[in-house]
Amino acid sequence: MEIAKQLTYGLNLRRCLKNEDLMSLKKENLKPLKNIFNIQKGKDGRKEEEEEKELNGRERKEKDERKVELMSFSQFSSDPNLVASYMKGNKINVEFLNMSGSVVPIRFFKDISEEAGGEDASSVSGVPAASGETTNHVDRRSVCSRNDYQKLLSTIKETFSFKSPTNIQKICIPTILRGWNTICISHTGSGKTCAFLIPLLMRLLGSRGGDDPTVAASAAATHTQTGPHSPPGSDNREMDVEEKTGSTPIRSLIVVPTNELASQIHEQALILFESFPQFSVLHLTKEDQVREEEPPLDVCICTPLILIHLIEMKKVTLSRCMLVVFDEVDKLFEVNFLQHVKKLLLVIQKRKIQKVFTTATLPGSTRSFISTLCPTYAVVYFGQSINSVNKNVKQQLLYVNNEEEKGLVLRNLVVGGGLHIPVLVFVNGVDKAKKVHATLRRAVSNVSNGGKAPHVALLTSDKTKEERMQVFKNLREGHVWYLVCTDVLSRGIDVHGIETVINYDMCCDKYSYIHRVGRACRSDAEGGKAITFFMQQDVRHMKDIVKFVKSSGTEVPAYLENYPFKAARGKGFHVRGKQGGVKGKHTGVKAKKSPFKARKSSTKKA
Repeated sequence: MEIAKQLTYGLNLRRCLKNEDLMSLKKENLKPLKNIFNIQKGKDGRKEEEEEKELNGRERKEKDERKVELMSFSQFSSDPNLVASYMKGNKINVEFLNMSGSVVPIRFFKDISEEAGGEDASSVSGVPAASGETTNHVDRRSVCSRNDYQKLLSTIKETFSFKSPTNIQKICIPTILRGWNTICISHTGSGKTCAFLIPLLMRLLGSRGGDDPTVAASAAATHTQTGPHSPPGSDNREMDVEEKTGSTPIRSLIVVPTNELASQIHEQALILFESFPQFSVLHLTKEDQVREEEPPLDVCICTPLILIHLIEMKKVTLSRCMLVVFDEVDKLFEVNFLQHVKKLLLVIQKRKIQKVFTTATLPGSTRSFISTLCPTYAVVYFGQSINSVNKNVKQQLLYVNNEEEKGLVLRNLVVGGGLHIPVLVFVNGVDKAKKVHATLRRAVSNVSNGGKAPHVALLTSDKTKEERMQVFKNLREGHVWYLVCTDVLSRGIDVHGIETVINYDMCCDKYSYIHRVGRACRSDAEGGKAITFFMQQDVRHMKDIVKFVKSSGTEVPAYLENYPFKAARGKGFHVRGKQGGVKGKHTGVKAKKSPFKARKSSTKKA
């Protein structure tokens, strides 16, 4: 009886067995039941063991982090195992193409100063140059004064209010300082701008207002390169265009796809360079900003179109340029920018200029393009993989039957109060954005004072620069709660505090999806939410997006997970026009009976 009580404890077996049956149970009769208990006990034991292992892992990680924080940078950098463990714990990754090397991440901004002071045992002398050759570099760290670094650290701490570098800054800053061509990949809002501005300033400080040693060597070598020894695409006639006497030299260049992004970077650069008035920082937008016989432009920020125009007009020259940054490189290498970018690349290829590429996503076509431009480079990225989204963003794929229902669902989301503001609503196309803006204004006006909707704004490519700046200002100051926009706002523009992103229209590819969703969680935000509307005709184009959402840990509906997707022709993912230089046309599939009809009524209760 005691055996029966022990083995049946908690089980409602008394209703199934008579008392005499229960009394007559023997140990061997209960063997199957005992096996069940052993299986469950094993499961519980493994679960407890896993939880204990996870707890011990967290405790070890915290202990290791405290140990690392107490070390000097020289002690930390001299222990390869500790460096590897630190990078793994912080999900910091670096890969090298056609080159061998190693780089130690910084833990704090003060590590920049410590390394620059020469306390690090490693040296930049003899590391691969930007062209892939090995040259003897001047140790730039020993040239910069300690006072310069103290001013830099003070600006970072007091003006930017940065307590510690972001994970991508920890690896990107030292990699760029080594003089290597670098691809920096990290989600939107992770601090990529300062990740290249800080080492750019340090390079300028190291050159003491003169030419960088590698640039001087490059300029001398350029005039001796002829015939088969010239770099690919070399054309001396093109070189003559930028060598005209009177052209203003550009010492460092930041190329961006839009003037809005250029303005944003310019503002951050002015703050960073505030303590260093000897350097000039210019957002180049028109020809008359540059005059003949002007001193060199230390930092020039512009779009490809204006730069090529000024080079062809012999207003500026890249003969003394030591560093070029291509920000939002995947956008710059798209078809509508590529014509001007190629002209710029022909000029850059002729010189040993360090090249830095930053992006939140790296399509295969973009990486192939970079590989033809740079024979050697380092790739630094944060996260489990190169193309990823912030894990703090909660993603949701929401089916709607038609365009009319999109408006109803959006209205329900707004009126229901389930959205955390501010909210970005992404729409494909200017005309449609205006219609959605009107719909949203009506929805908000029904629940706001006086029937007005002062908290709804519209941002599209046809807005003037002044109108766009006013929208950004209102958004940052909290006057705008709902912003309807096109993809003009999906890349680069630094708008902090975005809580929710709604993809009113399905993105054309997973890279656009990553950029949009990335707006929902900036570097200073704990989390965000991204809701994507899709219709039946969108599903056939969602293969890569569904795969990406699943890989991010988000559960997708069964009908999407089991949908018979067909591969697109050509390379990459392609829908509705060319993206990133992708050729070919999506084959699509024949429409089948909708598996979504049963969901028609449920979506209206969003």
